[in-house]
This record gives sequence, structure tokens and C-alpha cells, in this order.
Amino acid sequence: MKMFDRIPDIIGYLVLNEDGAILSSDGELENAESTANVFSAIVSLAGDFGPLGEPFTKLTLTFSDCVYSVCLSNKKLYITKQRYTPPPMPSPVEEEPPVSDES
Repeated sequence: MKMFDRIPDIIGYLVLNEDGAILSSDGELENAESTANVFSAIVSLAGDFGPLGEPFTKLTLTFSDCVYSVCLSNKKLYITKQRYTPPPMPSPVEEEPPVSDES
């Protein structure tokens, strides 16, 4: 699908209907029915956590090597899988030893 071409580092996508059936897929998520079932379950659980019954707009799951983003729009679930490179850890700041006041 052309709409996914603009997403950086995308390695797969799923589009599900409101019943969890796969409407479209590609890349590492092509015909990934088990992944579709897992995300359908996650979305049904996430729907119960919104404030005052408000539905979520975007859900992101981050793993060590990839990120799954889930969006709900027009009764369809859009799931993308993207490469993830964690930001570098900041280098520890070396503390100077305390100065003693021994005279």
C-alpha cells in the first residue's frame, strides 16, 4: 500500500478489519495471522484503559530491535513494524573526588 511507503524503516504491516481479519499485509507481517490475533487481543484490552471510555489513538510497543505501532481508523486497525535502533547510552560523568580541607 502506498500509504506505508513514507514510513521510515518499515519492515512490514498489517491492516485488519474490526473482526481481526487481515485485509492487507506485506513484508515481515505478510499473512501473519498469529500476530494479527495478538494485536486484536491487545487492542481489545487497551480499549478498557482509556479515560472515560475514550478510545486510544495510537499504541506503540517497543522491543530491542523493532517497534510496532498500532492505529485505529475507520474501523480498521493499522499495524506497522519498524526497525529500531536504541539511542546510545550517555557516557557516565566522572565525578571529581572531594577536596579535603586538611591543612
